[in-house]
Amino acid sequence: MRLTRFSASPQLPLEDQAACHFISNYVLVPRHGNLVGFMEFVVPLLKLDMVPEHYKYAFEACALASLNNGVGNRNHFEKQALGKYTKALSTTFAALRDPEVAKEDATLAAVLLLGLFENITSKTMGILAWGSHIEGAIQLAKARGRKQLRTKVGLDMFIAVRTQMIIHSLSTSKSPGMDASWWFEDAVRDRHASECQRLCIKIGELRGEANRILTSVPRTPDNMEIVIDMIRKCQAQDQACLSWCKNLPDYFQCKTATWEDNVPNGDYTMAEVYPGRVDVYNDLWVATIWNMLRCGRIILNSIIVRCAAWVCAPVDYRTTPEYANAAGTTVDIVTDVISSVPYQLGWFSKRKGLLERANLSTFACGEDDSSKGLSGYFMTWPLAFIQSLDYLTDSQRTWVRGRLQYIGSQLGVRYASLLTQMGSFQDPSQWQTTSIGKHPRYPAQHQVSMRALSFHNMKLQRKRSWTKKPPLPFRASQGVIGMLMSIERRHGWSSSM
Repeated sequence: MRLTRFSASPQLPLEDQAACHFISNYVLVPRHGNLVGFMEFVVPLLKLDMVPEHYKYAFEACALASLNNGVGNRNHFEKQALGKYTKALSTTFAALRDPEVAKEDATLAAVLLLGLFENITSKTMGILAWGSHIEGAIQLAKARGRKQLRTKVGLDMFIAVRTQMIIHSLSTSKSPGMDASWWFEDAVRDRHASECQRLCIKIGELRGEANRILTSVPRTPDNMEIVIDMIRKCQAQDQACLSWCKNLPDYFQCKTATWEDNVPNGDYTMAEVYPGRVDVYNDLWVATIWNMLRCGRIILNSIIVRCAAWVCAPVDYRTTPEYANAAGTTVDIVTDVISSVPYQLGWFSKRKGLLERANLSTFACGEDDSSKGLSGYFMTWPLAFIQSLDYLTDSQRTWVRGRLQYIGSQLGVRYASLLTQMGSFQDPSQWQTTSIGKHPRYPAQHQVSMRALSFHNMKLQRKRSWTKKPPLPFRASQGVIGMLMSIERRHGWSSSM
């Protein structure tokens, strides 16, 4: 008689499967103590003798969402994840009402996890929900004071809040609430990463200031000087960013690993690599820091273009050297971002022969070389950011949207799929319309009268006397600073420049 063999593999409880899936996808632990990971605080807080209820629910919500979004699970755990999230919200709100509990590590950790939950589960454009959690985390970090930096868990969470604050600031044009020095005093794990973040905080401040000026002040001679000074500030900050790039140790450098020119079946939406170079980094976090700086530099150059458009209107801003320089710089930066995507999204996991890296960090469990949710989470913002730029080619934009769809459908960060809808807004061409009195929400027949009113207000508010000097021709090739000098010579204004 032939016996039938049955192989019974042990089944882990759902909660354990979800926990392992989340930790292996989102908890990045540095191999060396001075480097930065991501969500490192998650595991130590789970090991507490008494895990606070609100933190437990927040973790379980993220864990179930991560498992639910895994390829092939078909939303089997969506209701359970949402149920845990609802409980996490109610218990976290209750914890926040207690002044002492609100300052505990578990409360800030719960708020950070709730923000992550919004990104990996969102089916609608829920940036406001994510933003509200990040703003709450920022307020908690301020309330906790310097004492939170005395423990490793406290320092890890503080750096996590600082990182999220920078992305929030650059995404929403809201200036950071505290001076940059407050965010870095006794809170530096890696000097080079911290300096990059310091530069990005300043960029957030400049963007907030530029938005305030360009959307609220009338076009007077005095205000022209203010706007031109903003151009100089952005140019100086961009030079500071370039200096950072040139003074990095080996482990922070990126290198070109190979060149690719193949687009399978000519379909850019499915191509893993955009034709051109493919860069490699020593660490996932290092690549993320680089892309944060790249997005910051794009913002600086966008501000420069907006300011140039404001000053030279009604002359076409695209004829100014400021636009030409910003366009060339941004095109190069976009190429750098695109070249980083294959590394971030795990393309090298099947091409280990091309990969020589230091392995500066590792995931808390699971295989490091497989595609990770965190990789997609880190890459979502840079890709969404560049897809709206005027400077992309059609094939680049198609490829970027394809990568966002891949992150949403294959890596479990569903918010990425929604961000492909942002491509209808073009930067800087549509930004600049808001800077000179024209705004998409106004009907076309009102736009001419708004510009006429702007010039009328400029005449009414001039504080300087006119002279009878003959007008000098203005050429856009002079640039906005040259333009202002021409105007001053034409009208006999004295300049403080």
